[in-house]
Amino acid sequence: MIYYLNSVGTTHIKIGYTKKSPSNRLKELQTGSSFSLQLLASERGDMTYEKLLHKKFNGTHILLEWFDVSDELLSHINNISDYYVECDGKGIQMYSKMKQ
Repeated sequence: MIYYLNSVGTTHIKIGYTKKSPSNRLKELQTGSSFSLQLLASERGDMTYEKLLHKKFNGTHILLEWFDVSDELLSHINNISDYYVECDGKGIQMYSKMKQ
């Protein structure tokens, strides 16, 4: 599974791969992080697809598997997420996609 995590209060997004469930991976990463993390989305994929995503979003690469938010990355996440995700320049917010 490919997962997209946000370091809350930042515009940083981690694109990672796990054989476990994304929620279990979130718990593991949260233990070692001084920032709160939130799971933005996940999708089926393997390590090859993860590397393809890293290349696709390379223009906003920060360090290792971390990327700064971009319109293209947000669009991709919004296409696969159960939530609407947006950035106000200071951080990333998630809103329900419930039909009104």
